[in-house]
Amino acid sequence: MKKKILVVDDEKDICGIMKRILENEGYAVFEAYDGQEALSKVFEISPDIMVIDVQMPGKNGFQVCEEIRKDPIYKELPILMLTVRNSKEDRLQGFTSGVDEYMVKPFDMSEIVARIKVVLERS
Repeated sequence: MKKKILVVDDEKDICGIMKRILENEGYAVFEAYDGQEALSKVFEISPDIMVIDVQMPGKNGFQVCEEIRKDPIYKELPILMLTVRNSKEDRLQGFTSGVDEYMVKPFDMSEIVARIKVVLERS
């Protein structure tokens, strides 16, 4: 059975690129374009891992992570944050909100694939 990845970014081009590459790696990929849609999809599809941006309309990535971590069913969901926000404060806020990995855009897709594999193996 394919592992399910939820990719959340308000930039549809980024979602599309990641979807194509991750599907080629054998994953089932689902997309969401804002924080509220991300929460709905988590509960709907129960992904094995989520890759999420910070800056989105409505709920930002930090808020989504905090809400997921409060849910007893999904509190262990692996989360990889992928964002342009690169300050020490942003990274700390990411980890405080519950992310497992924090990566900065622009990104190398081979590194994202490697990190996803590692996180999924650990979980």
